[in-house]
Amino acid sequence: MGKDWTLDTYVLYEVADVNLAACTLILMILRQRHRVTFDHEGHIQAQYWRCIKKTRGKPGNELLRKWLGEAVAKLGQRLSGQLETRHQKALSNLRFHADDWPFVAVCSKSASRRLVAEESDYTQEIRAYLRSEMAVHVLSIQAAVDTRDP
Repeated sequence: MGKDWTLDTYVLYEVADVNLAACTLILMILRQRHRVTFDHEGHIQAQYWRCIKKTRGKPGNELLRKWLGEAVAKLGQRLSGQLETRHQKALSNLRFHADDWPFVAVCSKSASRRLVAEESDYTQEIRAYLRSEMAVHVLSIQAAVDTRDP
C-alpha cells in the first residue's frame, strides 16, 4: 500500500516556480502511485485549480497541470474536510486561517497524517497543536522528499 499525502497549496506554487524539491515530491507521488488527499467538499481541489490559473506562464505550470489531472483522476482520496468545532475554535484562537482548515481536516483523517506545508501560517505553536491534538505532522517539502517510512 502506498503512502498518502496532504499537500498545502504552497507546494504547488513552488512546483510552478520549479523548486527542485517540490517537483521531486509531486513526481515521487505520481511514480509511486501514492494517494493525494482531497476533501469531499471540493475546497482543496478548487484551491489547486486557482493556483494553476495564477501561475499560468510560469515554467512549472504545465507539469503542475498534468500532475493535478493525474492526482484527481487516479490518485485522489476523498475525505471529509470538516473540522470538529473544538478544533475550529482552537485554531481560530491561534489565528490559523480558515482556508487551511480543509487541509488539516483531511490530513487528520488520512492514514499517514502527513501534511506538507511551509507557509508562515504554520507557526511552531500551530504545528505543536496539530501534532498533539490531531496527530498531524507538518513536514517541509524537503523533509517529505527525504521520508522513507511506509
